[in-house]
Amino acid sequence: MIFSFDYINSRLDEFYNSSYSSDAEEESENFRVKSEIGELILHFFKLGDAESTQAALSLLIENTGCAEDVAVFKSVIQMLKSEGLFKDKIVEEMLITSPLGRWL
Repeated sequence: MIFSFDYINSRLDEFYNSSYSSDAEEESENFRVKSEIGELILHFFKLGDAESTQAALSLLIENTGCAEDVAVFKSVIQMLKSEGLFKDKIVEEMLITSPLGRWL
């Protein structure tokens, strides 16, 4: 995967501007794109780049809206938790205070 905001933003644009033949296809692509954002968050976290980690997490939060998105969000967050990301107090606080904090 390419670890850049430009790449992720282009993937998001592509996702939001595409037509899908079924709900299942759209849900699968949604999961794929949001998982890529999760990988981007983890990449920056492992580099010790707190600013980019927070920016990538904000991008995930901003692109989570409907019930299906929340399910994907929870899955991505679970992966990040398993990697130790939420031992970082700044990241944990950011999630708790976000509009999505009530779903965690």
